[in-house]
This record gives sequence, structure tokens and C-alpha cells, in this order.
Amino acid sequence: MKIPYFWIMSTAEIKKMTIIELLSGSVDELTLTKVLNLLNQSVSSNKSDKLPIEVIEGIKRGKKQIADGNYTSSNDIRAQYQKQFPNAGI
Repeated sequence: MKIPYFWIMSTAEIKKMTIIELLSGSVDELTLTKVLNLLNQSVSSNKSDKLPIEVIEGIKRGKKQIADGNYTSSNDIRAQYQKQFPNAGI
């Protein structure tokens, strides 16, 4: 199973993608305000984009579990809940 790219993106990369997404449609005053806020946040942020070591270790453990086949797919979980709660519309 391949890990989606967005799981390993830095905060700056996510902000850049958000800006590109916002500008891909029609640009109005609200959109421009959102873009300016994102830019201001990225410029004024003094925090590092690096994840804490605990998070990195957790990601490594999760990737190993997936590689070892030790996981339950979302389809299997959905099927279990559909059996348990048939009227929930899951």
C-alpha cells in the first residue's frame, strides 16, 4: 500500500498547495483575503516545519505495520459498521 504524498508534506508545502488551490478558481475579495492570511502566517511563523520525533517514529511504525499487512482497510471497517448500525447511512 502506497502512503499518500500529503501525509509527508511540510506545513509550508501544504500552505503553498492551499494558495494554488485558492487561486485556481475565480479570485474575489474573500479569496484574496484568505491568500493574504496564509502568506502572513507562513512569513510570521517562527516554528520549524519539522515534525516532532514522536510523530516521525509513529509514522515509521505505521508504515512498518502496513508493510507487514497488519492493518484493517477503511472498506472493512465501513462494512463492520454497516452491519452493526444498518440505519446509520454509513
